[in-house]
Amino acid sequence: MAKVTIRLESSADFNIVRIDDVEVMRAPGTRDVELEPGNHVLTWQIKGQQGDKYTLEITAPESAEFTRKATLDSFAIDFGFHSFEL
Repeated sequence: MAKVTIRLESSADFNIVRIDDVEVMRAPGTRDVELEPGNHVLTWQIKGQQGDKYTLEITAPESAEFTRKATLDSFAIDFGFHSFEL
């Protein structure tokens, strides 16, 4: 098992972060998740008001590091995915 550290900073009202379709976060903060070696998918849905900002990061392990920073536009929603391997 490998420890993956996820960090979310968000001013939006609705935040969901999943790994391999398992919810790991609903609120800003930092979370450690134990994952088996192999391929994984990080997905996120952020919904709020136009101008809300968020930063989503995988901060550890170094081999899986990822950063997504965004400001919500007039649709007030952002979502996406990121594949990584441990």
